[in-house]
Amino acid sequence: SCPVLTLDSDFCIFDLQSGYCPLNYFQWRNLCKCKDSQECYIPTRCFSLERFCRHFNMNKTLLPLFAVMSGNDYINLPAMEVFFSKIYFPIEKSRRKSRKHDRIQGLLTWLSRFADLSEAMENVLKYFKKHEKESIRQLLSSFMGEYEPSNVNLKDFFQSGMYESEEMKKLKLPQWIETHLIKGQLAPFVSDALILRSTILPVQVENMQRDSAHSITLPIRQVIYWLLLNIAPNSFSPPLNKQTTSFPSIFYEFDRLQKSLKKSSVHVAELAQKFPDSRYALATLNEAPIAERLLFLFEAFGVSACILEPVPCLL
Repeated sequence: SCPVLTLDSDFCIFDLQSGYCPLNYFQWRNLCKCKDSQECYIPTRCFSLERFCRHFNMNKTLLPLFAVMSGNDYINLPAMEVFFSKIYFPIEKSRRKSRKHDRIQGLLTWLSRFADLSEAMENVLKYFKKHEKESIRQLLSSFMGEYEPSNVNLKDFFQSGMYESEEMKKLKLPQWIETHLIKGQLAPFVSDALILRSTILPVQVENMQRDSAHSITLPIRQVIYWLLLNIAPNSFSPPLNKQTTSFPSIFYEFDRLQKSLKKSSVHVAELAQKFPDSRYALATLNEAPIAERLLFLFEAFGVSACILEPVPCLL
């Protein structure tokens, strides 16, 4: 029955029992006392989905559509610019703050005209060409699914440290990897690659006119991606066009290209020829002797064990 304290405005979309309190509205230095009990409290504001929808006279089932069309840190649909370029939202000049604010307020007012999600979706699609409508519908529906309540039972997690979800079952991860993933013990780079099949490579402090510093380590990352897909022995058994894995053997990376963000694909299926031995499967790699793990590391770097000969044993 407690409100959620956060800076993430996405919580406006969820029907929380006690609402949510944006952290930037807390008056941390304005400590107040209750008149009756003399207990102290910090003034803030609490957002309520019910009051929000009542203010705009809008059906709350339309909020996921509103969120996807507005965009956020994770969702940015260029196709929506077509919609916004064709529609006019009348905004009172006295209340004008910014273009983004106008767009949000105008979209909320416009959506409030529709009784349910189906009617609103059909009216959105009217602004697209006939051959585009079905793909736009699927795109919007897919992203709206991100706002559906999770089926994960957090009670199990806090009591036993484990939980089950449909997403985890689809990954079919080895127990030792699944345990580390659930407990947040994997590096963000690895967990993003496992779940999202994409990674964001952090920008280094470097000469922006030169190639990204991450380009030199691409072969190593390619091996990591292959290993994350090579869950069980023979997951990538030749011939390569008959893989048994249920996921495409492509990962996506976001890296710097001069001062811009570039998305590139990394193919990993061809590494099945370089590492044909089933002992390098993710399910059994943690059980492999140290000598075999070291050999795998050398092969990933493309060097032989003799490279360590000049290095003192103590190191």
